Amino acid sequence: MILLATLIIISVAGVIADDVREGPVPRPPASSGVDRLLPSSEATTLDGLQTSLRPLPTESMTVIALTSTTCPLSRKFAPLLGRMSSSDRDRGIRWIFVDVTGSDTPAEFQAFATEGGFVGDLVHDPTLELAWNLGCESNTEALVVDQRGTIRYRGCIDDRYGIGYALDEPRITPLADATEDVMEGRVVRLKATTAPGCELTPDQPSITEDAPTYHGTVSRIIQSNCMECHRKDGPGPFPLETYEEVSANAGMIKRVVTRGVMPPWFATDEGESDHGQFANDRSLAELDIAAIRDWVDGGRLRGDPDEAPLPVDYGSRWTIGTPDVIVRLPEPIAVKAEGQMPYVDIEVDPGLEEDLWVHGWEVLPTDRSVVHHALIFSVEPGKRGRFGPTDGFLGAYVPGNGYTMYGDNRAKKLTAGSRIHFQIHYAPNGRERVDQMAIGLVTSTTPPREEIHTIGIADTRIRIAPGSSDHEEQAALDIPEDVRVLSMTPHMHIRGTAFECKAIDPEGVSTTLLDVPRYDFNWQLRYVYAQPPEITKGSRIEVMGRFDNSADNPANPDPEQVVRFGKQTDDEMLIGYMEYWIPREDASPDALRDESDDAILKRQARRLIARWDKNGDEILTRDELPESRRAQFSLFDLDGDGFVGEDEFIKAARRFIR
Repeated sequence: MILLATLIIISVAGVIADDVREGPVPRPPASSGVDRLLPSSEATTLDGLQTSLRPLPTESMTVIALTSTTCPLSRKFAPLLGRMSSSDRDRGIRWIFVDVTGSDTPAEFQAFATEGGFVGDLVHDPTLELAWNLGCESNTEALVVDQRGTIRYRGCIDDRYGIGYALDEPRITPLADATEDVMEGRVVRLKATTAPGCELTPDQPSITEDAPTYHGTVSRIIQSNCMECHRKDGPGPFPLETYEEVSANAGMIKRVVTRGVMPPWFATDEGESDHGQFANDRSLAELDIAAIRDWVDGGRLRGDPDEAPLPVDYGSRWTIGTPDVIVRLPEPIAVKAEGQMPYVDIEVDPGLEEDLWVHGWEVLPTDRSVVHHALIFSVEPGKRGRFGPTDGFLGAYVPGNGYTMYGDNRAKKLTAGSRIHFQIHYAPNGRERVDQMAIGLVTSTTPPREEIHTIGIADTRIRIAPGSSDHEEQAALDIPEDVRVLSMTPHMHIRGTAFECKAIDPEGVSTTLLDVPRYDFNWQLRYVYAQPPEITKGSRIEVMGRFDNSADNPANPDPEQVVRFGKQTDDEMLIGYMEYWIPREDASPDALRDESDDAILKRQARRLIARWDKNGDEILTRDELPESRRAQFSLFDLDGDGFVGEDEFIKAARRFIR
């Protein structure tokens, strides 16, 4: 069940696009009040007793479940809540059920709870004072609060029931999975979702202290948003694990969060583009930015150490759980102390004897402090020698983001006999280090309901003139089948300044899928859609990158150089890695890959024909080729008629790459 929770990180399990049907979708944790200190509110139970919403000393956590005797969805979830609360009683998990319907009487709530088998405290909140204080928005919402009073999860119970639909079994179980993550001391991988039900329309959650303290507010913001990188032996330039460390860097922290530089997130906000919300939005909420600013300006108060958040394990353990397959570099890589290192390219044969379906992956360096980023590819049998930057993309590592779970219903295919190609960019940090990176895979042998593919929409003919400060490059891909897009990952190098991706439908209507006006090579971020966009057959996806090759670019090693496509940092790239699935069962799984290859071959065919076509008829004959090329003419003249046009060139060339 733990693995199922992160299915919703990639897409939407149970989300239905129609207006009449609605399932849970991911929400940014920062705007949902997650990882903040729960107010020390007390509530009165139906028995007339005062009870705290925080766990008691003997309890591991509290689950606060909103409910209603009249809401149809609340009633459907009641038996499950009864079973979960009964099971959790023996594990030290306390449940508090809050009825938030003003017309429900205490007697009706008591009868409803008895019928559902609720085990825990019953709180009647007809005026919504408690719900609003907690920032709740729906009467099917649930919260998980750990021993130190930190809200670790907020959202739906599962996706079995939603508005306008019902499933026989749930596909995701984020509430149960969050309690398991908290119990094991792990980072909660899915922290916030919507909870379809009757809306409560509360004010914006204001779960913070009036005068922010380190232990009460700031430490939770740092732990949730910064400590993945800023910890001992982490990739961040300095640790932020203690009051002293945070206080010593308070001025810089205030500056970078106020400017929006940290935490790294470069896509435009929902209202500024057409792409909608992202499930993995890392940007800080205005409430958190204000709390840090007020804490720094207000004297950096320590607060009560007893209110400090519980530690979270960011160590070397696998976040995805123990992988079924681990592919490791055969030898440690020595990373020098200074300067730059060329990309390290290593292919490993994991000895795969059967096709596997990859439901999740995680890239785990042994020394994160020197890994700038890594791209991992699968290379199918027979493709040795034609591996390229758009072929077989499997996974990636960047500081703070190195794993993905697709869940039980979605997976990528890993063909028997495939090799794993590591392309690693190491960044020397002043000390000689070694790293022996590995990728772990969660796999099965059963085909999923939806097969995940990745395609690289790339411009391989980049040419940036010396001194150009705002150079534009473009690439495009025609879409031969209806697709649903899970995520987009822009990839450029040190001269890249902006990236944009648009979908143009068959009628010519353009929709912005991703707008990154401030691209930063140091953060190869993957942007995961909360509601995967539907791209119809016949559409076209275009990516555009802007580059600064001038002396004003402080990262530019040589503004007098003509810059072309290449894998090294001093070269350039424009690639939009798009994860997608094809909804139609009888569609070719390789449709987009074939289209991408054909687009590349078409450009090559037109370039070569134009180069050697002496009479301008757009067809080549053997005599038109240079002497050194004539021996190869028969390889492309498939019908033996002595003429080679664009279509025949593409058909012949495809034989060499398949």
